[in-house]
Amino acid sequence: MNDAQKRREQLLKETRSRYQSSYMPAVHPRYRAAYHGLYGGSEETAGASESLSVRILISLILFAVFATADYHHDKVWKFSTSQITAEISRQPELTGYLEAFTQNTGIHTPKLEQE
Repeated sequence: MNDAQKRREQLLKETRSRYQSSYMPAVHPRYRAAYHGLYGGSEETAGASESLSVRILISLILFAVFATADYHHDKVWKFSTSQITAEISRQPELTGYLEAFTQNTGIHTPKLEQE
């Protein structure tokens, strides 16, 4: 083997070691989570994934409780399903909060159109 072949083998070993699972190429922060999701990642990504599954599980349990209460015409704690639905669909009144925010901070906010 001559020097050129030895050098090529050395470069090949370096390249292979560089692209092992421990190596992460430069990835823009916006796409880092997607990269870790595709190619495996750090413990932070695993924690976020576990948190998402817990949140989905909680929301499914709450939906099941609501659907069961609606089917049997029961109340959830002291609220009926129609009261829960009305509160979820209600639009909050923000004009008072915006006026207080404008007065306290001095930042001008656009006027909201009243319907």
